[in-house]
Amino acid sequence: MAFTASASSTNRSFSTREQEGQEMMLSLSSAKTGTGVDEAFNTLAIAVVNAAMRGVEARKVEVDLRRKILIAVAQRGSLGVSRNEFFETIQGISYDELEKELARLEREALIQINWRGPANFTVMITPLGEQASRAP
Repeated sequence: MAFTASASSTNRSFSTREQEGQEMMLSLSSAKTGTGVDEAFNTLAIAVVNAAMRGVEARKVEVDLRRKILIAVAQRGSLGVSRNEFFETIQGISYDELEKELARLEREALIQINWRGPANFTVMITPLGEQASRAP
């Protein structure tokens, strides 16, 4: 755990980092004198808004990936899309991200995955998936 501190004559703020990407702010304040109370609440409000925005961005990426996969598979029809074709079509995607999203789509019966080897597959669209790919 990393620990950093900054101090001034009236207020002290501490930041601890438990794991990469997670930060917890500690602020010393006094309800009796009012010292540091505004700063503590402002820091909390900013942290809440930032966390909410990260969630919105993460959800947007998931929706975009889902839509890209459905459109790519629907365009190929009964020929399907191979693993390599996904990586050619959708830039910047990792195998883990692709695998998770394909599993979700298969659970929802929007696609069918035909395995041709341990890491080699072809994905085909289902009738339900065709309808979902046409939705705005």
